[in-house]
Amino acid sequence: MKIVFSLVVIMLCTLNVVNAQDKAPETLPAIVPQAQELPQTIKPENEYYSDPYSSISQFDPAGLDEEEEVVERFSEFGRLLHIGFDVTAVQPTGPMFNIYTMGWMMGTRITYFLDWNLGFTFHANIGKSRMSFLNTNPATSSTVPTFTGTATLFDLGFGIQFYPNFNDISKSIAWLNPSLLLGFEAFVINDRLSDQNLEDLKTFNVSDPSHKVVAPALFMGMGIDIPLIRKTVYLGLDFTYHMTFFPSYNYRIKKTDPNFGDLNYSGKILTYGMSIIWNI
Repeated sequence: MKIVFSLVVIMLCTLNVVNAQDKAPETLPAIVPQAQELPQTIKPENEYYSDPYSSISQFDPAGLDEEEEVVERFSEFGRLLHIGFDVTAVQPTGPMFNIYTMGWMMGTRITYFLDWNLGFTFHANIGKSRMSFLNTNPATSSTVPTFTGTATLFDLGFGIQFYPNFNDISKSIAWLNPSLLLGFEAFVINDRLSDQNLEDLKTFNVSDPSHKVVAPALFMGMGIDIPLIRKTVYLGLDFTYHMTFFPSYNYRIKKTDPNFGDLNYSGKILTYGMSIIWNI
């Protein structure tokens, strides 16, 4: 009986093991984390916006900053500051032509450019001329046939200088740069009689050896810059008309003086200049 009972127990245990293996395990419901929506990057309202990490070839050339391009071109091809050293021939005209001979002046001109073409200009010049006036009065021509002496010339002015660039600035500045000048100035003439003439004129109550007159003037002219060292040093040539407003007489000898006739000091001035210009 014990043997039979032991066999029954072994058979029951075996059946339990088989049933346990055949029974499917219960599965727990999977917990899947829900994806959170990340906030989207707000792009600027700019049609040229691009990913900063994208290839440079993806940038649209039309989207470049035009102002920045202009600044770069101005720095490379434009004018900023001109410093010139001038030598000028001075030619009096009108009645003044009968008193002062052709003279010369030298000085400087500085032009600061406000844009591609337009600049504010300042100039100062000083020079010399000779005074030689023929006395046409028969009563005194035998005593003082000719007034002779020297004259110091000085002018100081400011105005505008305009470069009409007919082509692209990078081309026109490289060769033959025409310009126009317009402005205001003060023109000074300080003449001095020769010692011999002064001794002779003392008989006629003329004892002041010097005469100084300052006149306002309007100047207008044209010039051309020829490059010597491209974009750096230029040779400048200019022609300027000075509309001076000198009085017709001076305090030394009056216009109506009976001893010397009609001495008219009025007139205009023409200048022909050559300069070396440094473009900064």
